[in-house]
Amino acid sequence: MLKIRKRSGEEVLFDRSKIERAIEKANASVSIPERLNRDIIAGIALSIENACSNMKTIPTYRTWWNMPSRRPALTVWQRITPYIAISTS
Repeated sequence: MLKIRKRSGEEVLFDRSKIERAIEKANASVSIPERLNRDIIAGIALSIENACSNMKTIPTYRTWWNMPSRRPALTVWQRITPYIAISTS
């Protein structure tokens, strides 16, 4: 089972639906032409889950932020960061 470390330091099971909800909340905060469709949101959440699954340690916000593969999703990630509760340390 994939775990992540929340900002509080608590380790919890990864839940892709929480990432999707965070993206959807961020998505609602931008103008309609900038919004992502449901398939793109699901794909981003899946790619985050896959990247976290490949890590040898419990992923945190900081470990994902430093991954080179995250660059194409940077704008989306900046929008969703306030909505997800994973560690910044």
